[in-house]
Amino acid sequence: MVDIYEVTDESVKLAGTDEGAIVYRFVGQEPITDTTVTHLHMPAT
Repeated sequence: MVDIYEVTDESVKLAGTDEGAIVYRFVGQEPITDTTVTHLHMPAT
């Protein structure tokens, strides 16, 4: 199983950076056999 996350409109301040961090929300799981390898990493935003 692989965890599935969706981006939210929320951001949070992190120590050591002036930029806000994007917040992702856990939305479920899918069998790894139903997901391509390119979807196993968080998207670059």
